[in-house]
Amino acid sequence: MSGADDPPGDAGPRGRAGHETNVALLGAIVDRARGSLGAQACSILVHEPESRLLVFAAISGEGSESLVGVKMPDTTGVAGWVLAAREPLFLDDLASDRRFAEETAEIIGYVPKRLMAMPLLLADRVLGVLEVLDGLARSRFTAREIDQLGDFAYEAALALARDGRPR
Repeated sequence: MSGADDPPGDAGPRGRAGHETNVALLGAIVDRARGSLGAQACSILVHEPESRLLVFAAISGEGSESLVGVKMPDTTGVAGWVLAAREPLFLDDLASDRRFAEETAEIIGYVPKRLMAMPLLLADRVLGVLEVLDGLARSRFTAREIDQLGDFAYEAALALARDGRPR
């Protein structure tokens, strides 16, 4: 099935082949982010504005078997806050932060201590959130880690835009 603007014979960004390619690309992004940032887990949550949900689209590390496809209200937890604020968030003591969604952690059986979260922004649209859990233990996140997270978030936003995700 081709999108209206796709060349003949091409599955294109909205067709099945384009979707599968971008799912694989999102998986590669979370794998690389997790490795580069020395994290226990990394995830991309995609925003579905029509249903006001965040959906776990790609996960690497802790909880990766049980969370892909899980949906939650787009106002839930740190990801919901980052989505609404359109700003990154860096927490060194996650358990003491009121935005932490402990219920989600309990679903996967893994409770992180530290978190970096970055909105997936493209132009004036927020397409989702990239979260990195329990990166290298330091007293503060470094400028290099923050820059890397921004680069991975931008790459994920481009992949989602190619897939025809929320406009």
